[in-house]
Parts: sequence; C-alpha cells; structure tokens
Amino acid sequence: ILSTNTARLGMAIDTATPSEVNLVVTGAAGDLRWNGTTNGVWQYDVFPNWYDIPGLTPGLVFRDFDRVRFDDTVGVTTTVAVTGTVLPGAVVVENSTNAITLAGAGRISGLTGITKLGTSVVTVSTSGGNDYTGPVLVSQGVFRVGVNAALGKSAGVTVAAGAKVDLNGVSQAGQSYAYSIAGVGPDGSGALFNAAANIGANSGVTGLTLAADAAIGMWGPTNTDVSRVDVCLGGWLNGGGYTLTKIGGGPLGLRGVASNLAAVVVSNGFLFSESVDDSWGTNLVVESASRIGMYNNRRTTAAIL
Repeated sequence: ILSTNTARLGMAIDTATPSEVNLVVTGAAGDLRWNGTTNGVWQYDVFPNWYDIPGLTPGLVFRDFDRVRFDDTVGVTTTVAVTGTVLPGAVVVENSTNAITLAGAGRISGLTGITKLGTSVVTVSTSGGNDYTGPVLVSQGVFRVGVNAALGKSAGVTVAAGAKVDLNGVSQAGQSYAYSIAGVGPDGSGALFNAAANIGANSGVTGLTLAADAAIGMWGPTNTDVSRVDVCLGGWLNGGGYTLTKIGGGPLGLRGVASNLAAVVVSNGFLFSESVDDSWGTNLVVESASRIGMYNNRRTTAAIL
C-alpha cells in the first residue's frame, strides 16, 4: 500500500497496539475543475491542467481520488485525452455551452460514477476499457455513448426527466446495465435514444425500470437489420405503474418479461418481442402507422388496443 499510493492522502501502518495492524490515513483528496488550455491531457500527476475549486488556484495536477469537474469554463480544451488509468473520487460534468468529450486511450476506474448536469452533451470515448463501478446519473442534457464500456461497470444508470442517454449505435457487447428512466428527453426524442447503426442485442440495457412515464426513441432507418436495438435481453422491464412509449421509425425489441406496466404505446415504427413471452405487459396500444411483431413463436396476453 505504501509503495503504490498515488493520492494526496498519506498512509502509514501502525502496529503499536498488540495483535493489531492499523492503516492510518491522513490528508484529503482535492476538488478540481478542468482548466486544460495548453493541452487536453488528463493524466495522473503530470500536466497542471486543473484549478482547485475552493480557492481557484491554477496549475494543479490530478492525483488519485481527487473529485473532478468539467464545465463551461471559457477557452479550455473540450476534448480531454485520458491517458493511463485515472482513479477519480467523483466525476461531474456540468456543461450547457461546452460540448465535452472524454477520449484518449486511457480508462476511468475505481469507485467513481459520472454525474451529468447542464443542457449540453458529454461523450465518453475513452478506449482503455473503463471499469468504474459507481452510478451514472444523467440529470440534465445528454450522455452520449462513444465506445464500449463508456458506462464502465456502473452500478446503475439513472436518466432523469428532461435528460437522455444516446446509445449512438455503439455496441456494448459484454456489458450489462440496469437503467432507470423518466420522461421524453430534452428535445422530445426519448430518454433512451438511438439514431445510428444497428446495435441489436448489444445495447447493454439489461434491466429497465420506469421512474415515471417514459419514452424510448429509435430514430434510425426503419429496416430491422440496419438499426435494430434490443433492450432487457436476459433481464427485466419494471414499469413501476407507468407507461412506456416507443417513438421514432426505427425498430425496438423488448426482450425481457414485463411487470407493473400501465401500458406500452407504439407511437410509430416497429416494436417486436423475442426471447420471452409477455414482454409487452398487459396493455399494448398500437397507434396509426405503427406495427408490432414477434419472433420465434412468442406469445402475449396483453390486450392490444
């Protein structure tokens, strides 16, 4: 422990008490705001691209467990190259003007999550295999998936009313996330959204819980083999007593057993069932110019209206 400590924290072993070995931790992690102007590199203890938030002291380097914030600071590099493994204590992106991209060959790791505030977009494209385990909280704006494991190994993804996650046509093969969603997104296009390539069964959306009436927007081509997105494969859909609406012309597959749904409404496009029976709940509303279908001899007990 002593030889590998890379944080602002001091650590020492205390053996003064018989039969006990105690780890004594001193110091405190930093609260930093991104201020990268000469380069856009986020790396442990190398580039002084950070402000200290309480004192606005410039020229600080990042250390493990520091809590970091990206915002609308004027003049900063908005594409951040994560280099190596970074272990932040927390990551907050609060941007309404700057569009922030976390990119580079590194990875975000540790117990952190990511909180998205502000009306603009954050894209996570770090290609080193993010494995952070904290929750992803999309309270405002757009969290855009830029790479497999953009969401790390998150304990859960929460999309508040007025926010959205853009799946962006990026396969999440090997990943499994429990989502909680509400609302129709910041622009009415869905709290969960895809307008890009076919993801198929690799959306990473294994569990889906509605925290309020919510919409999933599939806005890619209408051809099933071109822009298909499947959710809840091997998992669940818990409606919480609310209504799930499918919008957009692209196809959406519900592939987990549904419970507690007030209704599923197909506003337009194609909704299909596969893998399990009764993935549509008990009330299915199919509006004009929409269609439904099933694969592999599935069945439903839903009332189709």
